Amino acid sequence: MLATSPRAFDLDRLDRGLADETGRLTQSIEGRPLTAKYVVGRRMVGGQEEAFPQTPEAIDALSEALFGSDISTVASREIGGDTGRFKVSNYASGNLVLQPFSSNALPPSA
Repeated sequence: MLATSPRAFDLDRLDRGLADETGRLTQSIEGRPLTAKYVVGRRMVGGQEEAFPQTPEAIDALSEALFGSDISTVASREIGGDTGRFKVSNYASGNLVLQPFSSNALPPSA
């Protein structure tokens, strides 16, 4: 849900050539290419804002891309009663590793 109305599209993209011939945005207002698998926000000229897909497959793919693993489902008590938590580890190499966890008490996605 937006707290305010979206900014008028034409205020950001006047004559800037940021879309292809179908109206799909190819660049951000800062000029960065929009090449990611998932683009959150406006994807089409004059289109509505779009949220990240709330499917288990999309969320697992995002977790894999960000953390190198799926989100592990555990009993709430294993994560202090929280609905989700990260376990932070430091390897001897100095790399920080985040492992995401979610509570198995959460209802399944619709």
